[in-house]
Amino acid sequence: MSTSTSTSQNIATRSPETLAEQTEEKRYVAPPVDIFENAQELLLRADVPGAAKEDVSLHFEKDRLTLTATTPTIAYRREFMVAPGIDIERTEAKVQRGVLEVHLPKGKAMQTRQIKVLGE
Repeated sequence: MSTSTSTSQNIATRSPETLAEQTEEKRYVAPPVDIFENAQELLLRADVPGAAKEDVSLHFEKDRLTLTATTPTIAYRREFMVAPGIDIERTEAKVQRGVLEVHLPKGKAMQTRQIKVLGE
């Protein structure tokens, strides 16, 4: 009987450590990730050395984004909690030179805006 431990991280925070989990006799390593935010989107950058676009999978279900990437030498997996205001339909991803970039556009309700203050 194998046990599994989920590596989950809130999309608005980051953790520098690399964690491994055991799932169905396959060992996964959590890739190092940086998360950046601007007014229009969140940008997730994950280091997945040796992975090509065919090796990478992104899966969104409910409020979780799951990243998996498999190379001949290592299998990566990491989960992220996604804020309700992210526009998943407009999400884009690309992998270049072992770095996966996932652009998570904010919906209008999440975007920052200046509010005009009126007075006398």
